[in-house]
This record gives sequence, C-alpha cells and structure tokens, in this order.
Amino acid sequence: MDGGAWINVTASGTGSWTYDLATTSYTNAPHTISIKAVLGGQESTTVTRNVTIQNAGVGVPGEFPWWIIILLVIIIAVVLVLLLLMMKRKKKGEPEAAQMPTQPGQPMQPMEQQPMQPLQPMQQPMAQPSTMPMETAAAPAAAAPVGEESVPQKLSRLKDLKDKGLLSQKEYDAKRKELLDKL
Repeated sequence: MDGGAWINVTASGTGSWTYDLATTSYTNAPHTISIKAVLGGQESTTVTRNVTIQNAGVGVPGEFPWWIIILLVIIIAVVLVLLLLMMKRKKKGEPEAAQMPTQPGQPMQPMEQQPMQPLQPMQQPMAQPSTMPMETAAAPAAAAPVGEESVPQKLSRLKDLKDKGLLSQKEYDAKRKELLDKL
C-alpha cells in the first residue's frame, strides 16, 4: 500500500482471489495499491490500482476530530454564562455606595448593607437655643429618665445611622445640633 512493505497473503486455487483490507488503519484519502503473485521464486507483473478510502465515523487515523472542537466551544460557552450569572448575582448583593476613607490615601471600603431603622420621635419638645455661656452648655447631661435614651446615647445612635449612609451629612449635622442644644 502506497509503496510500503508488502503484505504476504496465502491464496489457494487458480480462480479469483480476494483480500479484506482493514481500511480503518489508513487515512481517508487517495491511496495506491500494488499487487503481485509469487510462486516458487517466480513473480508476476505488478498491478497498480488507485483507490480512495472513505471511512465513515469518528476516530479514523489522520482525520481531524472536529467534534472535539465543537464540544470545547459548548463547554466554554456554558462556563462563561455561569460566570456572568454569578457576577450579576454578586453585584446585586453589594451596596451601591461606598464609605469615605477615614484618612487621606486610604482606599474606599464598601458599606455594610443593613436594614434601615427609622428614627424614633423625640419624647420632649426641643428647647430653644440657649444664651448660656459656653462652659455651662458643655456640662455633662443629667441622667435620662428610665426607658429613654440619654443625649450621648442618641448622639452615638445618630452617628451610627450617618456612618451606615442612612443619614446625609446635612441631616446628621442638624439633628446633632438639636441634641447638643438640649445639654
């Protein structure tokens, strides 16, 4: 086959002979088959025939396995879709705003997403601004009645709400001023 080594086949009889060639061990392509008979040291004339081998199916030596590439493309597409879905789901869970850095040069950190808590209405009406000297206004606050937050506790809770992004700086400053005016 194709000028390669001869295959010895034992034949019997004087009629026509047949040989089953295992075509799956050859590539799907044109080939040249050469045949000669040998009897007792005498050789016949070599006969040459051109044939085309065309095996059907996958796994034929020399034939490019296109099905592997198609399978790889499908797997890659599925992985990409899954990654996009995971990224989209992750984005939904992240807050939209970020906290300001506490010191210059620090990167911004994402805020923790927590449920919004409404501000509690003040139990007592707000006092008018005092005309007392500054040192009197800065005196420690009296203990809050039982069941009511003290002014420092309210200031702390107010700062927490601002830090969580639930109050703007302007809202925080106004409410802080109101609480400090009570002191």
